[in-house]
Amino acid sequence: MMTIIILKGRQVLKIFPDVSSEKILFKEKRASGFSRKSFITRLGGANRVLEVIITSEELWIRSPLLFAGVGDHSDLIHNIPLNNILKIERINNKVIISFKTAGNLVATLELNLKKAIEFVEIISARSRGRL
Repeated sequence: MMTIIILKGRQVLKIFPDVSSEKILFKEKRASGFSRKSFITRLGGANRVLEVIITSEELWIRSPLLFAGVGDHSDLIHNIPLNNILKIERINNKVIISFKTAGNLVATLELNLKKAIEFVEIISARSRGRL
């Protein structure tokens, strides 16, 4: 069973390049959140296992290897080009992000971040005032 979880996690996390090869502008571990994709993803979600990273070109939302398969099933594993972010809203520590997926669909995530203000400021600055 553990082998299947690890193999699925590796497959899911292949969308992310090596962290050491990227310029990291923001990083927060132990974030929580859920996807608004469906009723089931709204009920599920992740509690303090997400890692949120902003590079110069992308927003990464990922989880550790053992949780990656579940995170993918819950629509919480994403590598989002900053140009694809359509809207971002902050309410205290909650950040609501709407973005275009690779299939040109609109997806929305809600994240609970300790550094929500810094996160929104960096995304807004990198998106060149499009938000």
